[in-house]
Amino acid sequence: DLAGGAIPDREDSWDQLQPKISLRWDTTDELTLFTSWGIGFKSGGFNNAGSAATVNGFINVPILGGPAGAAFTPVIISDTFEKEVSHSVEVGFKSVFADGRVNFEGAVYHTEVDDMQFFEFFVGGFGLLRVVNTIDEVSITGGELALSADVNDYLTLFGSMSVVNGRIDENRSRPSTVGNEVPYAPERSANLGLDFNIPIKNNIDFKARFDWNFVGDTWFHTIQEGDIVPNLFTTTGFLPASNFAFTKRKSFSTVNLRMGLEGSNWAVTAFGKNILDKLYLEEVIPAPEFGGSFIHPGARRFFGVEAVYRF
Repeated sequence: DLAGGAIPDREDSWDQLQPKISLRWDTTDELTLFTSWGIGFKSGGFNNAGSAATVNGFINVPILGGPAGAAFTPVIISDTFEKEVSHSVEVGFKSVFADGRVNFEGAVYHTEVDDMQFFEFFVGGFGLLRVVNTIDEVSITGGELALSADVNDYLTLFGSMSVVNGRIDENRSRPSTVGNEVPYAPERSANLGLDFNIPIKNNIDFKARFDWNFVGDTWFHTIQEGDIVPNLFTTTGFLPASNFAFTKRKSFSTVNLRMGLEGSNWAVTAFGKNILDKLYLEEVIPAPEFGGSFIHPGARRFFGVEAVYRF
């Protein structure tokens, strides 16, 4: 029995002091500067009982004794995963111009994360196993800008962008991944759009919203391009360099549109999501020791109508 007999009773607790300090300076009526520092916390938890034994028995041991005795560092998995703690500092500004018709704001930040939690997916003779693993130390630096402008009484333009640079600084579970990018953190993202609000008559407004969304290249695992991991299909006698470049989701953009009529207590709206029918991946779930990935395609073009009545 991989769980070591009967399923054990498990109980644990995690706690963390979470101080936060924020400072704001209204330099003028139009410009505010701010900074903050704080500690974030995500509770630890439990994987399925026997997860560590399953990985050691089916993933680590066969590989260690398998392909040409290739040097290999076992994957460290625990039945209990640690709490995630982050230390963040941020500096930014908020500004208002043109008699309040233009808002412009931005910020830069740096975050250090201890025991960052993310999912690992294993496939083998035991079936499928998805567990929470932790990355010992991660550093993330980024920045973002946002702008909105009332062109006139009927039209508002808006847009934002962000840049993220996240790196793995220590990872005892997979030491070869140090220096790789942080999973699930797009390098860049942005959106642009406009809002129409045009009164027609008798308290009825025509409303429309158009927005374009961009998501940059994204990794979904600590194992990335250039890393070498033996897998179930490794041929005896050599250690192939698996190509993990395809586990990165390429950048993509989608366009959405909404338009309809709204009264004092009702609204009828037609909408379209991904109206250009862009093909993209919602998520990539790599299983490095299996030698492949499971992919989840993004939603295709979709149209609909919704009605709202407020009593």
